[in-house]
Amino acid sequence: MPLKIPYYEMDIPRLVTALADWLSCLLYLRFLPPRYGGVKRAALYGGALAALALYLVLFRFMIKMLSK
Repeated sequence: MPLKIPYYEMDIPRLVTALADWLSCLLYLRFLPPRYGGVKRAALYGGALAALALYLVLFRFMIKMLSK
């Protein structure tokens, strides 16, 4: 029996997924003792978000290009 899920619930943008993953990681890291402080920590978190978003967007682009 197929599921009747509306299209708007199935098509979650990759950037939103990346942001949700990143926020869950930040929540986890919040409970660990900090290794770095201030600007260095913010740069690491921002770099991790950029890398995750880039990975998810490029991976989807590669799948579209290979499926043609």
